[in-house]
Amino acid sequence: MLLGNGDGTFSTAVSYSVGFRRHHGVAVGDFNHNRKQDIEFITELQ
Repeated sequence: MLLGNGDGTFSTAVSYSVGFRRHHGVAVGDFNHNRKQDIEFITELQ
């Protein structure tokens, strides 16, 4: 993941584990209403 610095550049890349299931999509929005963008990874249900 590359986070923006707010000046047109990006910070150093950081990797995050999101589990072992197959991923079907990514959603971005302010899901917890703190005025910051959140990222949600959508996985298959079993």
